[in-house]
Amino acid sequence: LLRSQGKREEALAAVRAARQRFPEETGLLRLEAITLADLGRVEEAVGLIRPRLTGGTGDYEEYLVLANLLMNAGRGGEAVEAANKAVGLAAADEPQQATNALLMLSSAQERAGDTKGSEETLRKILAKDPNNSTALNNLGYFLAERNERLNEALEMTQRAVRAEPTNPSFLDSLGWVYFKLGK
Repeated sequence: LLRSQGKREEALAAVRAARQRFPEETGLLRLEAITLADLGRVEEAVGLIRPRLTGGTGDYEEYLVLANLLMNAGRGGEAVEAANKAVGLAAADEPQQATNALLMLSSAQERAGDTKGSEETLRKILAKDPNNSTALNNLGYFLAERNERLNEALEMTQRAVRAEPTNPSFLDSLGWVYFKLGK
């Protein structure tokens, strides 16, 4: 709540106090890292997550968190590297893990300026799950942002909105495509 109100220093103090009471709670550690990143203290945030990496399959979540922190800090290349590691660690028997890692990878690639790679990653998701609303929305939005294949972007964002008609991100993307089409 404090973060959403822009009271980031207070949020940091609150999460640190909670971590003192519950030092083993991973969610609180991740929230502290996110809050530090909100404050522009990205190295500190990354410094909380990196020591948790063990080199094993359990690093999947940590790499997703790292990718998100780095991507939001404008460090797209490093975010791509972390997301690729999450993709590699996604459990074969958990298809949603692979999808989540690929979604993070595509966003990091887009942020890093690798628009072709981002599109290929999203199309990989859609090849396995043609109705993945997040992949449809993201690809539609990315195409619209680049002013490319706007009719395809419209069809994708419409499908995403049909799947989740109250999702504000999807509605925003659909509106953006309409705007780009002059509608």
